[in-house]
Amino acid sequence: MVRDPGGGVDENETIEEAFHRELREELGVQAEFGAVAFIREIIADRLAVTNLPRGFHQVEVFVYGRLLPDQTLQMLAPDPSQIGLVWVPLAELHTLPFFPRDLIAEFQARAFPRFYYGHRR
Repeated sequence: MVRDPGGGVDENETIEEAFHRELREELGVQAEFGAVAFIREIIADRLAVTNLPRGFHQVEVFVYGRLLPDQTLQMLAPDPSQIGLVWVPLAELHTLPFFPRDLIAEFQARAFPRFYYGHRR
């Protein structure tokens, strides 16, 4: 999956616990929690193209994961702004409103040469 189910880490919850909770709540599935692939920081006011509100600032931790056997993706309790669920091959990632766009090639190659992807002035 390219764009993971999203959500914040609740108070007194680990990142791994949030991973499992979000998958269960939003997609009704269980998965293995793998190694950290990279960290991405998003500051909407510094992006050339975004659909995020002004002032939006978020830190995301991307991890490798694998669905456990016999899991079927389904929208159970979507976030209020979530409009659907789609499984998209990495080759088609460029067709989505994915940002920053320069990360698309790294997702497609499944290679992240940097650990931190943040904004630089």
